[in-house]
Amino acid sequence: MSDLKSSAMTHLLDRAERQKFFLFLERANSAIFADAFPQLLLYEHSKQKELQLRRHLPVFRISRFMAPIWESFIEEPHSPLLTTALIINEQRMLQERILKRTGHGENPPQA
Repeated sequence: MSDLKSSAMTHLLDRAERQKFFLFLERANSAIFADAFPQLLLYEHSKQKELQLRRHLPVFRISRFMAPIWESFIEEPHSPLLTTALIINEQRMLQERILKRTGHGENPPQA
């Protein structure tokens, strides 16, 4: 986000456009944190207290897509699969919560 103040970006976008882009990135970062942090925190608690992860995922609005991934990871830890699934989940979530709601992504700008 600090790159928005670089000389390259000041040549590409005016101040108002950089501010709008910054706010967009800030919303996206906040949404990612709000989605990923509860998953990681819940996983940490499940290790310590042997909680059933699947039962608690809906409480934190964690997608159904992630439930079997987490269960698989708990049974047989495989970090690349979990990492890839988290990235796919975050991309989908950003598409639904940020891009579609703000009108970004429906008609991408033409080059």
